[in-house]
Amino acid sequence: MSASDLSSYGVDVLRTSPDYVAYVPRGGAANDWTNQHFLVVRSWSGAFLAVWTMATFEGRPDQRVVFARSDDDGVTWSEPRVVDGPSGDDGRIASWGFPVLAPALRRVYVFYTKNIGVVDVREDTTGLLAYNYSDDEGKTWSERLSLPMERSAISPTDPGTPENWICYQTPILNPRGEVVCGFTRWASTAYHVEPHLFQRHSECWFLRFENILTEADPARLRVSI
Repeated sequence: MSASDLSSYGVDVLRTSPDYVAYVPRGGAANDWTNQHFLVVRSWSGAFLAVWTMATFEGRPDQRVVFARSDDDGVTWSEPRVVDGPSGDDGRIASWGFPVLAPALRRVYVFYTKNIGVVDVREDTTGLLAYNYSDDEGKTWSERLSLPMERSAISPTDPGTPENWICYQTPILNPRGEVVCGFTRWASTAYHVEPHLFQRHSECWFLRFENILTEADPARLRVSI
C-alpha cells in the first residue's frame, strides 16, 4: 500500500515518512510482532518479490519464512504467505530466507535455515540449508528440499547436528556468472562454549550455487563452500 493509505495505522508506521509499505504487522493472534530480514528482488516480469522472517519475537517457536509480491513497483503487495515454518508437517521453525532467481528457467528459489529439532547454538541458527522453489513467481511453492553444507573446523562434531549459520543478504553474480552468497558461520558448542550469539566465535564463508541457473531438476542442485 502507498503511504497515503496508512493514516488508520497510527503514528508508528508513518514516523519515517515511507514512500511505500509492504506489510503492516497485526500483532495479537497473527503472531507477527517481529518482521525482519526483508529482502527483495525484481523478476523477469518486473514483479517485486519479497522474502522475510516473521515471528511473535525473534527465535520464538512460531518463526517462519514468508513471501509477498508486488506487480506495481511496490505500491501494493499481496498478503504474505508462509513458505516454511511451524506447521502440520514437522512443527519446526524456518528462518532467514533469501531469494535466488534463475531467469532462464523462470524459477524463483527461496533458501533458509531450517531447524530439525536439534539446537547447538540457537534454534533459529542451527539448521539445514533448506529451500523451496516456485515456477509461477511465488503464486505456488514446492515442498521443502535441502542441500548438504560442507563441514569446517568449527562445525558440530555430531554428524546429526546441522551447521550454525545465517545468510543476511541476497546473493550476487560474480564476474564468472556464478551465484555466490556470503554467510556467517558460528562455532559449535563443541568448539566454543559461549551462550551469547554475538560473543561466540564466528567466521564469514561463501556458498556458491554451481548449477542453479541452468539445472531444470531442482533436486539436483549443487552447492560448494
